[in-house]
Amino acid sequence: MNSNTQIVFAMHGEKRNAKDYRSDWRKIYSSNSDSQPNFILLAPQFAQKDFPGSASYNLGNMFTKSLKRLKSQDQWAFSHIENIFDFVKKSKKLQLSTYYIYGHSAGAQFVHRMVIFMPHARIRKAVAAEAGSYTVPDKYMEYPCGLRKQTGNQLPLVELKTAFSTPMTIILGTKDNKPLSGEHDTYSCDAKQGSNRWNRGEYFYTQVKRIANSRKENLSWTFKKVTAAHIVAHTNPPIEDPMLVSCAALEFFPNFKGINCN
Repeated sequence: MNSNTQIVFAMHGEKRNAKDYRSDWRKIYSSNSDSQPNFILLAPQFAQKDFPGSASYNLGNMFTKSLKRLKSQDQWAFSHIENIFDFVKKSKKLQLSTYYIYGHSAGAQFVHRMVIFMPHARIRKAVAAEAGSYTVPDKYMEYPCGLRKQTGNQLPLVELKTAFSTPMTIILGTKDNKPLSGEHDTYSCDAKQGSNRWNRGEYFYTQVKRIANSRKENLSWTFKKVTAAHIVAHTNPPIEDPMLVSCAALEFFPNFKGINCN
């Protein structure tokens, strides 16, 4: 470690298997060690017993399970990332002001919502890969698929101009065109975004561009398609497609060599 050391967060999926995500990034680093990217990889685990269900993790623990009572911001799962960043900075004596954050599947839901609802978080760049559902920053769409709430506490004020200025890449795998099972539709609005991850990601990005254009605001979010699947077939336990990790690594560290990201 030195003054140029960066911090990268890798957010796990619904299996809450943080160790596997740490291993995925370690493999990418090891296979490209000649590039010598200088970073600390943090893979926090949001265990089911502490953060049960999708409301506590995928949605950032902003609301209670019923989505009616808004919690204080210090209870949000998003806030834990900021706290971990401060802890590691201090303990490792790093002079950093920002960090990178990557999320896959449920972790991608976490990441893109963190960018929307905590736009002042110290994120240098975010990557959300293969989310199963999205929150479109549209005040006419019902939460959690949009920003309108009919029951319970309302959402906090969303500063879209600031959120849109945070660099974020949405990564989708072209092989992810198979219909999602019903278990992926936790909320009634999920299915309206499309039948598969590819359709839902395209829908989200199209809607975001529409909103940014209507507000005449610059959008620092980009879209990248890669030849990858959500998980590698015939593995037990299922593991994330390495191409998704590789392409995310290139978003953060362009000096990585030997990575085929297309």
